[in-house]
Amino acid sequence: MINLYPYNMWILAAAFAALIVTLIMTLSKLSGLGAVIKEMNPTLTRINANLADTNVKTTAINGRVAQVKKAVGIALIAIPILAAVYTAYEDDEDSGVTGLKHAAAKVMNDRKAERKLVSKIKKAIK
Repeated sequence: MINLYPYNMWILAAAFAALIVTLIMTLSKLSGLGAVIKEMNPTLTRINANLADTNVKTTAINGRVAQVKKAVGIALIAIPILAAVYTAYEDDEDSGVTGLKHAAAKVMNDRKAERKLVSKIKKAIK
């Protein structure tokens, strides 16, 4: 065991001196940091404003994307129906608007029959 009794006060004084030197160095660095923060404040304000504008634009774009996806989904559903109506119109002997009406009614009735059949099959499977 080492006895440092006669040097305790000197060690304490050296520790306080090191603490004071460290505090002085830290405070001198912080004073420069305050000036840098004051200089950066307008830039940060501009960045935050641009960020808010970007968020608004992103929200608008996401809304538009949702509308386009909905429209595309409707178009993807409508294309096979229109193709079936055109095929039925070509097969019918009627021409003009009445022929087109009859073809559309025929296709829709066929779709309803298919849906009923599919729903009955699904119920039978369950």
